[in-house]
Amino acid sequence: MKRYYSFRPVWSLPLRELFSRYRDRLKRMVHLRLSRRLAGRVDDSDVLQEAYLDAARRLDEYVSQPVLPFFLWLRHLTASPAR
Repeated sequence: MKRYYSFRPVWSLPLRELFSRYRDRLKRMVHLRLSRRLAGRVDDSDVLQEAYLDAARRLDEYVSQPVLPFFLWLRHLTASPAR
């Protein structure tokens, strides 16, 4: 059985504000997980920008069924293997 989290709808805020709220935490995660070989060619901010674009495209999907809290959903998108 899926558990749906109930919380204040954070998506009612502008996306830019939502992303900036979690940017530092996500950037630290990316910095720690980015391999040393890639770190020389890829900046943490580039990874975050791609994740934010992905989140913007998929926000309606999240809003229709928020299975995770918003930050965890963003973290999942940021850390996904496709990055």
